[in-house]
Amino acid sequence: VSESLLPYLQSGVRGLVATAGAFCAWTSDGRVFCWGNKHTGGDVSSLSNAALRDVVQVFATRGAFAALTTSGDVITWGDCLRGGCQQGLTDVISIIAASSAFVALGGDYEVVAWGNPRYGGDLPTATKAAIGTSAAAIFHNVGAIAVLLSSGKVVTWGDAGYGGNSSAVSSLLVDVVNVTSTDRAFAALDRSGRVIVWGDGQFGGQIPSTLSAVTSEGVRSVVGSKAAFAAITASGEVVTWGDALFGADTSSVSSFIGQGVEAVQGNSGGF
Repeated sequence: VSESLLPYLQSGVRGLVATAGAFCAWTSDGRVFCWGNKHTGGDVSSLSNAALRDVVQVFATRGAFAALTTSGDVITWGDCLRGGCQQGLTDVISIIAASSAFVALGGDYEVVAWGNPRYGGDLPTATKAAIGTSAAAIFHNVGAIAVLLSSGKVVTWGDAGYGGNSSAVSSLLVDVVNVTSTDRAFAALDRSGRVIVWGDGQFGGQIPSTLSAVTSEGVRSVVGSKAAFAAITASGEVVTWGDALFGADTSSVSSFIGQGVEAVQGNSGGF
């Protein structure tokens, strides 16, 4: 941190976020202070003091920042390809930051996306129309976005290899209550307890046939690591699939997770 910034960071800091090469903090009086690589958002000197006022939260992709103000305005800076060059967004309620794209929910409940077009920064017109004003929750992984609608349907966009194309399972994504992800796949849980997956099979986007009966009904919850999913069944059994190196291989703990498990937590390396 530059010594010139230290006096402003001694107290009143509300939050701190980071890109791949920079940090930004925002304070209780709505100001923003950044440092690090200017190409990934570490320099806000090009922004006026008036622009970065009344900030309530700052969000970060891998290369850009987006600040949300009390009035619902959005200010961005950093790498344009990571979402740092969006202008003119107003009346925004919330922002989701993926790896290379931002997604905002407006006061009219319309969804807006910007950043790398390949990885979710370009919301197709047909997809935007399908979402309309019924977005209930927004989820993401490294390269794709999934929106859960109030009707229980799920719509997706972004890189197909990351789950941006869910057409193969769209007929099943109709009564969904939650969505989770690995880096390159999504898993949806519907009201009956069925798990529906799509995306890269090596990252959990395909359920092995040996587990299809277990995950077809009665699943209580699903969580993801970097490349594997873990589901808790109605009996409390934990079942996993995806990359063995990231938690899909439970052979060493199988005697402990066969029944009665209440909760599972994932991190990037496993469960």
